[in-house]
Amino acid sequence: MAGSAGDLFAAAQTLLAAAAAALEDAPAGPIDRMLVSQSAPVFDCAPQLSVHAGGPSIADTYPLQPPLQPMQRIVSTGLVDLVLMTITVTRCVSKLGDDGQTITLPTPQAMTDDAEACYGDLWAIWNHLIKEHREGNLFQSASKRREFTLEPAQPLNNGGGVGGWEIPVRFQIPGYGGGPS
Repeated sequence: MAGSAGDLFAAAQTLLAAAAAALEDAPAGPIDRMLVSQSAPVFDCAPQLSVHAGGPSIADTYPLQPPLQPMQRIVSTGLVDLVLMTITVTRCVSKLGDDGQTITLPTPQAMTDDAEACYGDLWAIWNHLIKEHREGNLFQSASKRREFTLEPAQPLNNGGGVGGWEIPVRFQIPGYGGGPS
């Protein structure tokens, strides 16, 4: 089936839906504010779940001999187009208190509770995406060989009462417009 210019956005919507489904069972529960973002989202509206795309790349394929190196494959052979998308999940977390006279720190228990909620989000999304891919429900090609990997997740620095994770996911997306893919 031929692809189109809308494939990248459709893939982002699919990934967002999968992440949202994962949070149904997370300790802090589902998130209502969800969006596909044009770039990394702002962190001023938590809780929030978003997905944004990074630049596509061409995967290495076997064998890596000079005729099949990435710069040559575009012209002469099939290639594997990969895209990196990042899931960003944010929650409200404890912050400094300020009554105009005194600054108060969050309690260790409040910060521990924040960590439990944020870790739960990461682990729920991570495991759900792997399960869905293995079962053939997420970014699976007819050949069952589509590339899919979760890159190392990065915690967001808590700031302004918002914390969470960026979870990069790299997967194959079919190209379109000519040439083998």
